[in-house]
Amino acid sequence: MAGLNAAPASASAAPLSPVKHISRGIRQATQLILYGIAAGHCQLEGCRTCLTAHHVDQTPGNYGEKAHIVAFRKKGPRGETIDAVEDINGIENLMLLCAPCHKKIDDHPDDYPRERLLAIKRDTEAFVRAAMAQRDDLRTHVITFAAPIHGKPVGISDQRVREALRPRYAASQDFTRIDLNGITVGDTDAFYAAAQAQLVRSIADLQRHGGPLLQTGHASLFALGPIPLLIKLGALITDKVDADFFQRHQEEDWAWKPSGPPIRFEIALPAAPDAAAPVIAVLSLSGTVNRADLPADLAASPNVFEMSLGDRTPDRTFLRTRDDLAAFRSAWIGLQAEVSRLIGVGTAIHLIPAVPAPVAVLCGRARHPKAQGKLVVYDLRRDLGGYQRILEVSHD
Repeated sequence: MAGLNAAPASASAAPLSPVKHISRGIRQATQLILYGIAAGHCQLEGCRTCLTAHHVDQTPGNYGEKAHIVAFRKKGPRGETIDAVEDINGIENLMLLCAPCHKKIDDHPDDYPRERLLAIKRDTEAFVRAAMAQRDDLRTHVITFAAPIHGKPVGISDQRVREALRPRYAASQDFTRIDLNGITVGDTDAFYAAAQAQLVRSIADLQRHGGPLLQTGHASLFALGPIPLLIKLGALITDKVDADFFQRHQEEDWAWKPSGPPIRFEIALPAAPDAAAPVIAVLSLSGTVNRADLPADLAASPNVFEMSLGDRTPDRTFLRTRDDLAAFRSAWIGLQAEVSRLIGVGTAIHLIPAVPAPVAVLCGRARHPKAQGKLVVYDLRRDLGGYQRILEVSHD
């Protein structure tokens, strides 16, 4: 990397920054190490701009700035901690940044204190080391899905996503982000119509021939939103690639727990099935479905197939391990097989789900080969008096 000469300081350099020349006093060996441990990218969280090619026309060059975490003098950004720094121009006090991010941290030192920048530096360097150590078969394409719940927007942290992926790693820092938070018409027919249309377009674009999903061959999905939309999402994602689905736990992290008591899913079958009546699949997992909340025609049907946690009371925290999710998948396919056996192949299933997000996704994705009928998905609307029909999912 000989010849990595610093780019001229921008005319818009931060007024608070004491840096007159970006490479001032920094040894050549230190500069080379800095570029190496940063992999030639901006280290500020959320940026990751490539600094070895121009962002417009990709002309090769050195577009990075060697930013001091603690300034040269006490009046500079974070300079009050200068006495704690052994070598002001040492690698421990330097970050590789693009010009806008360099200006940002120096213009807003209160938002970027020394401790925060050191933590960001450690995290990005650890990410580079981990990425270089990974095997190709552990690459995955990350998909995040966020849709408002009861009119309130939801968010998904990139940092939490990366932590949950291990031992896999993101094949690209360009995640596929399906964000429906901009649809602000509440839990209405208009909301679900607009959301489904946008979801279908987004998934079609994601799964286009030669796209990152099919190239990578594996997907990791992090999803938050209304349960009916998550079921629709699961039905749309291709089964041509393997996929992992993640659960956001109460601790606000997405990592599956390494172990735990196994969850036992039980299915209660109808005592006197009637092929002329509608089929209802009740999933009382994260909450209890009250039969009184069902529409009248469903409440009167003898064809109720109910999945529960056995002796365990339904609650939102039951899903903790990958094995739990795999056990649900098997139970759900088994329930569909029982519908085909007792009622008939191709029967529509009216689905009443009280489930966590990744279970909802699997409801749409994990269909029994003989269960060719559509899923009619309901959601609980207290303001409308109970469960309401929201959308349909066809087998194909």
